[in-house]
Amino acid sequence: MSPLPRGWAATRLGDVVEVVRGASPRPKGDPRYFGGPIPWISIGDLGREQARTLSKTVEGVTTAGARKSRLLPAGTLILSNSATVGIPKILAVEGCIHDGFVAFPNLDPRLFVTEFLYEFFRHIRTRLIDENRRGMTQVNLNTGIVRNIEVVIPPLAEQRRIIARLDTLLAHSGAAKASLERVHELLGRLRRTVLAAAFRGDLTADWRAKRGPDSVWDAASTAALEIPGCRPPQLEKPEDDGVEQARWPHQRLPDGWCWVPFEFVFSDETSGDKKLKREDYLEHGEFPVVDQGTSEVGGYSNDSKLVYDGELPAVVFGDHTRCVKLLSRPFIQGAEGVKVLRPSPLVEPGYAFFLLRAISIPERSYGRHFKFLKPAWFPLAPRAEQLEIVSRLHAARAREDALAARAGRQLDNLSLLERSLLARAFRGELVPQDPDDPPVSALLERIRAEREA
Repeated sequence: MSPLPRGWAATRLGDVVEVVRGASPRPKGDPRYFGGPIPWISIGDLGREQARTLSKTVEGVTTAGARKSRLLPAGTLILSNSATVGIPKILAVEGCIHDGFVAFPNLDPRLFVTEFLYEFFRHIRTRLIDENRRGMTQVNLNTGIVRNIEVVIPPLAEQRRIIARLDTLLAHSGAAKASLERVHELLGRLRRTVLAAAFRGDLTADWRAKRGPDSVWDAASTAALEIPGCRPPQLEKPEDDGVEQARWPHQRLPDGWCWVPFEFVFSDETSGDKKLKREDYLEHGEFPVVDQGTSEVGGYSNDSKLVYDGELPAVVFGDHTRCVKLLSRPFIQGAEGVKVLRPSPLVEPGYAFFLLRAISIPERSYGRHFKFLKPAWFPLAPRAEQLEIVSRLHAARAREDALAARAGRQLDNLSLLERSLLARAFRGELVPQDPDDPPVSALLERIRAEREA
């Protein structure tokens, strides 16, 4: 350990602070204990407020539940010791903690400013996790581990100066972080706006003006006759027939476009038997397994008999998740909720992919959504314009991805800056020491003497 600044002291946390563990009423959900007005603090509550304090919880317990838990007064510092480990919070309200937390009640006001100890735990969190991992992917702490943490203690007046300085500096970085975190939300809106413009024809209005009129009507009408049971294309969007379905917010299309039914755009080539269960995925293999998860590839397999043998590219739609993927290389279909769709010859695969990204599908949580696509109608542009739309959408996505990556790098830099500020604070470099501040060592001696008396 580096030499301590003048007036500071280091000691075992359990020698100067009471450490207690939370408790949980059993069984969970018992109405005798749960559903009451007393805040019941869970790990999930920790991230809902960005401040040092915690004032709201999702759940509550009854008075009987509080007796079987650990009820703490407002102002108590708590620390998570399981799941998301090492997160401190200061209670802004009276509340109960379960056994996934430890608490530090009755802090000696001569030794600690509560906010200082909060920031100390933030500072040591990464080290605390690393030192107690012991090869496990999930780290759990206990009161013994926490009591053995070595804590540095500046004089009380210096603690207050450190917190005041951190408040100023972290407020600036916090404001910057909040702005950068909004970038992802704003980019999501931008993506939706650009997709909507693409299929109203607005995105390529200048392209049509330069190129002159073109029409997909005759080709679409002829092609529809060759698809068994296909509804004929329409120049005007058909009236809803009362069936719940995916929808478009607009009715009118540019000249030369038409409305076509789902069965014109897609052929459902989902296999009933050539698919792989999740438990059979490999981490590495010859063929990617494509399922309805958000990742492009769910896993791998070497079983060539399961490879999709239809035409490529193909579009994969997640029946439960509504995730859409465009596949150009051989793949194996995941077992659960995967729909494999082949675009028709008059529809560019990229255009078909973006159609499914753009259409508004009713939300059914983890229910099935493919049924809403089958009765729907889709805007079809002439082939050359489809290519132009796909090109412009890819260019827009590349710009959006670049902006998102830049915002992510800046967020990483802010996190590094905050860690650097905390490191300086606990090395005694953030604020100057005051020679008039009484040394903590003398105070520790008095406290030990009081305990022994």
